[in-house]
Amino acid sequence: MERIRRDLTHFPVTAPELGAGGAMPGTIRPQFATLVKKSYEADEIELKLPLARMGQVRTRRVGAGYVTTIRTSTPLTPIDPDDVDGSV
Repeated sequence: MERIRRDLTHFPVTAPELGAGGAMPGTIRPQFATLVKKSYEADEIELKLPLARMGQVRTRRVGAGYVTTIRTSTPLTPIDPDDVDGSV
């Protein structure tokens, strides 16, 4: 924090400093971090994806409608098998 205050004198620091008595703040563990997701919806189909994965989704106009392509490294599978009745 001191380096930021020294290097960016024109930028006012209004948030309290983290860490007790100048100690380094704690480590953020990935399993406890909240993942920000972007939500999209069309024709009652909802798609939620992490911001880092937005480049894997493309939508293009085809005729009077749209085609959305999702590039994944694994096949699309149901989250809850009870939600699938096996019909197409």
